[in-house]
Amino acid sequence: MTGQPLVLLIEPQVARHRPAAALEKAGFRSASVDAGEVDVDRVADQRPAVIAAELDGSAVATLELARRVRQNPQTRLIPLVIYGHDLRRSTSRMPLAGALRLQPEPDDDARLVAVVRGVVAASHRDSD
Repeated sequence: MTGQPLVLLIEPQVARHRPAAALEKAGFRSASVDAGEVDVDRVADQRPAVIAAELDGSAVATLELARRVRQNPQTRLIPLVIYGHDLRRSTSRMPLAGALRLQPEPDDDARLVAVVRGVVAASHRDSD
């Protein structure tokens, strides 16, 4: 199990663990962190292959999270996916430096799994 890539899910309290089962079924390990309690140094300690942060309606908090992840030298190169089914038009234009934006339908974890697969595959290709 430890040889499988780890996806760190940063989720609002109400949605915790929803995509974890789909990721694990697809062959990934997952860990979940409450969006309000993200410690970027602890994120680095877990050495995730991908960080997937669910947008909970607070674009400012998401932008701040993306900024903190990218400013930390230990997390700067970890792929960051910001996802949420309720991305508003104004939010979708906001720059999320170094983050991939995904807008799946509600409860559509298959899109997140597909993006994680692609990001992990591209990361492995880049390190070869």
